[in-house]
Amino acid sequence: MSDSVLAVGNKIELSVQSGKNINDPEHARVYVSQIVDIRNGEIIAAMPIFEGHIIPLGKGNILETFFYTKKGIFNCESIVADRGREDNIHVMKLELKTELKKFQRREFYRLPCTIECYVRKLDESELIKYKKENIVPELTPSDKKGMIVDISGGGIRMATEFPFEKNDYVALRFPIEMNIGKRDVETVGKIILSLESTNTRKVYDSRIQFKGVPRELRDAIVKYIFEQQRRIQQRERGGYFGKENIDNFDLIVSNPTMYSAIILDINMPKMNGLELLEKLQKNRIEQTVIVVSTVAKEGAKETIRALELGAFDFVTKPENYLETKGEKFKKRIHEMLDIATAHRPKSGLTSSISSSTHTVRQHTEVSAPPKRVEAEHFSGIKTGRKKLVALCCSTGGPKSLQQVIPMLPANLDAPVVLVQHMPAGFTLSLANRLNEMSLVEVKEAQDGDVLKKATVYIAPGGKHTRVVKKGAEYCISLSTEPAIDGLRPCANVMYESLETCNYDEITCVVLTGMGADGTKGIKGLAARRKKLHVISQDEDTCVVYGMPKAIAQTGLVDEVVPLGHVAEAITKNVGVS
Repeated sequence: MSDSVLAVGNKIELSVQSGKNINDPEHARVYVSQIVDIRNGEIIAAMPIFEGHIIPLGKGNILETFFYTKKGIFNCESIVADRGREDNIHVMKLELKTELKKFQRREFYRLPCTIECYVRKLDESELIKYKKENIVPELTPSDKKGMIVDISGGGIRMATEFPFEKNDYVALRFPIEMNIGKRDVETVGKIILSLESTNTRKVYDSRIQFKGVPRELRDAIVKYIFEQQRRIQQRERGGYFGKENIDNFDLIVSNPTMYSAIILDINMPKMNGLELLEKLQKNRIEQTVIVVSTVAKEGAKETIRALELGAFDFVTKPENYLETKGEKFKKRIHEMLDIATAHRPKSGLTSSISSSTHTVRQHTEVSAPPKRVEAEHFSGIKTGRKKLVALCCSTGGPKSLQQVIPMLPANLDAPVVLVQHMPAGFTLSLANRLNEMSLVEVKEAQDGDVLKKATVYIAPGGKHTRVVKKGAEYCISLSTEPAIDGLRPCANVMYESLETCNYDEITCVVLTGMGADGTKGIKGLAARRKKLHVISQDEDTCVVYGMPKAIAQTGLVDEVVPLGHVAEAITKNVGVS
């Protein structure tokens, strides 16, 4: 058959199945070659070139081979029988190990997806039975699970928390959603490659080729792929929400009281998440929005912008597909929804709901923006004294800080150390954004930073931040000690470090946030008879009245002020230089 189908000049796609250096990650690629000659049924092909370098496939390498011919695409297994040079070209002689079979191009389309899949390696007896009788072993809920991350008519790519060996045979069971309903696919696959993920430790990326799949089942998989592709194209055209082609914003406008909360991804078709938030803000439409964000540099920057535009808070996406289906991520989403939807106010009212630990408040009335503090009104205050401002906040903090830090005067007579509960990757974007808006310098704190007046040091996400004395100066000290009550950075750690510092006065500021972080640390400072001035945000302007409530209940608070007056309260106490 090969003589009647193949011709000189045909394109070839090759992937290494076994042989020398098969576990080299380089061989996970699909290489492109070309038929340069056909002699007495022997196929002479050019050695593949990748990124300008010849890929010397080894003699004896078994290859999954696709020939692109005038009669269509044909597939078989071949072996590198010999290799050498002809007319200054590196070539190899290919012998076909299996018959050429014609495939439809559509079977090679790979659909990105997230599908849970039961998977188990076949034992020796199961493998013998499968090869003799083509019987697929049964899988049960007690078997291990993986996550299919892309699928084609010929196989899948799967992420698992356990590795496989190349050439293992595995039983697979996974659902596909068809227009006619759900169908379970039960089949056998062969491990082509299984390597540890380069992005996440202890997660393995395996390429699995379907084996012995009946034509009817393969056609069903291909049909599923193209049904999903059509749905994706509909979403990109704005048709995801129905035949009326209404987009996200239109749905919200037409039903403004329908949604308890909106979970928002920044990257969406037709209108991205930031554009949607901007339109909501422009039209003064109040919604409780939770952003699901990546920790990538751009993702963190966009998340900070989303919080500026009125998002309630954000939840970080897991780094791998398996964790997106895990209980930990699901729990974080549910906890955030519980906080965010604790109360939905009626239009035009400011409402609250209290518990023993916090009050969640939402505001539908637009308050006047705060004004920058006029420095000349606060000169000569406590001159010659060594002062520090220590501020903490959590839920609602990133947006609230934009009404505090940019309002401070450029010559504030004290450094500011700030703990905002955020994961690693986001505090740098927060610091950069606040620095753009402010007269004082704002930076993400670095280990060894010497504290300077009129500079705000934001504790980096994922690290505890302390203030330590070195000689005549005070410096930032960072650590990766375990989280305390799930928090790192933790405000209590920062306040407790001030117990050994010799500041003449510490201004403690507690802004919006769930829980009671900061209270224990401030109480410790008071117990050490440190000179304190404690400022707490009032209930009416808090997103979550938890941390300010906890410190207010100790009786240590000197001032309770609305958010728009916090910067003035700080400046009034520490003055300007």
